[in-house]
Amino acid sequence: VTAFARENSQEEKVAYHSSVQVPAGQMSQVEWRKLAKVSKADAIRAAKGVVAGTVIETKLENEAQNLVYTVEIRSGRNTTEVIVDAGTGKVLASGAEQ
Repeated sequence: VTAFARENSQEEKVAYHSSVQVPAGQMSQVEWRKLAKVSKADAIRAAKGVVAGTVIETKLENEAQNLVYTVEIRSGRNTTEVIVDAGTGKVLASGAEQ
């Protein structure tokens, strides 16, 4: 089950709620990093606890006002995106990369 759904308006909807909510409006990556309570390394550890493989990309992102790390992990020919809460380090969702 994928964590994402697209509506006709192309506005992204997510099926999870992170502990760190990003206020509406433009915020920079620097401001996001100040809000995050979990390090990038901790997010990678959490993601690798769910999916085995090689981490190919990790980003701190604002997903529908949810501050999360997206960790892409490749295992063989498959790539899985794991969503990690930037506040708690819990895995919120995972699914095949499309």
